[in-house]
Amino acid sequence: MNTDGDISKKGCQFPFNEMFIVDGYLFFYKDGYHSFVSEKITGGSADTKHFKFSNLTLPYQKNIDYKSVKYDHLSVKNISGLSEFSCGENEIRYIPLENTKNINLILLPMDCGDAPYRYYLLSIVNNTVVSNLYVEGNLYEPEGNNIPETASFNIDKESVFTVTTTNKKFQGKNEEKKYVITKEGKIVNK
Repeated sequence: MNTDGDISKKGCQFPFNEMFIVDGYLFFYKDGYHSFVSEKITGGSADTKHFKFSNLTLPYQKNIDYKSVKYDHLSVKNISGLSEFSCGENEIRYIPLENTKNINLILLPMDCGDAPYRYYLLSIVNNTVVSNLYVEGNLYEPEGNNIPETASFNIDKESVFTVTTTNKKFQGKNEEKKYVITKEGKIVNK
C-alpha cells in the first residue's frame, strides 16, 4: 500500500524498497522515472509456437452435418466461462476436436437465436474457456434478401485455421481470415 494516501499528488510510491512485482511486471525507480518491465519476452517466445494436433487428421476440410452429428455432453458448471455459450442451459452439446494434456478444443453449436446452424470453436485450458471463434454456420437477416451469410472453416497440415465468410454482412463480400492456436490455447490471427 502507498504510505501517502493521496497518490494523485506524488504518483506511485514504492513501499517495498526499490522494486516489486505485480502480475508479471517488475516495477522499479530509475533515474527519476517510475519504470516497469514485463516478464514476456519478445521474439521466439513460447507464445509464437503453434499448437500441434495429435488426434485430428489434417488437413481437416469438413462441413458439419448439423442434422445428424453426434454430440458429447458437458455440464456448464464444470468449465469457467462456458455459461456464456450455453443459452441458459445447464449442459452443452459439443463436438471434440482435440484433447491434449493441457488444451481441449471443442466445436459448440449455438442453439439460441434465429440462426439454425452456428458453431463456435472454444479452447479450454485448466477448466476455463480461454478463447473462442465463430467458425461455421449460416445467418439470415431481413436485409440479406433470403441469401445467408455463410461461414466455414478448415485446418491445414500446419494447424492453421482458415475461416471463410461468404456474403459478409449481407453485402456480397467474401472474407478469409487465418488463425493459429498457441501452446497456451489462445486463438490468434496468423
